[in-house]
Amino acid sequence: MNSDPAVTQDNQSPDSMKEEGLDLFRRGARDEALSVFAKAAEAYSLEGDAAGEAEMLNNMGVIYRLNRDWSAALNALNDAEVGFREAGDDRRRAQVMGNTGDLCASMRTYDDAAGYYSEASELLASAGEGDMQGQVLRAFSLMRMRQRRWIEAIDLMASSINVRNHPSFAQRLLHVLLQFARKLLGTR
Repeated sequence: MNSDPAVTQDNQSPDSMKEEGLDLFRRGARDEALSVFAKAAEAYSLEGDAAGEAEMLNNMGVIYRLNRDWSAALNALNDAEVGFREAGDDRRRAQVMGNTGDLCASMRTYDDAAGYYSEASELLASAGEGDMQGQVLRAFSLMRMRQRRWIEAIDLMASSINVRNHPSFAQRLLHVLLQFARKLLGTR
């Protein structure tokens, strides 16, 4: 009998289950990945690794969102956010907040989504994660575009480029075009 807490009865460590789940997800096997992430979350919990468990809950929340299981997604993401908050990991907590923003946007609860995107952006700015902040602001901008809130969408997209550590040439060009569009709309 193996007494090592890092190994489950299937002789897999939580980390190896996480990697297996990520591989399954990348290959499009969402339901199988979900099952593996749930087992990994339980294994991390048994080890007392709250951050590892929270990471698996975040992954599960993303899959639930993609499967349009809104309630399960919200529960998993809320639990992941609590886990990262308790672990003091603002960077990964911000990722969860961004994923929760994506969930709310998918559910068309746009005010809630805006709050999550804004909080994620602030946390990432505080953590010095400009590229990740840019991704969140881009998602926020795309949501505003779907809502036909053009000025806000333009401003958010421009901000998503401004905060990046090393914007590409295409991103810098887009920024110039966004400023031109902003002038055409009669503001700034």
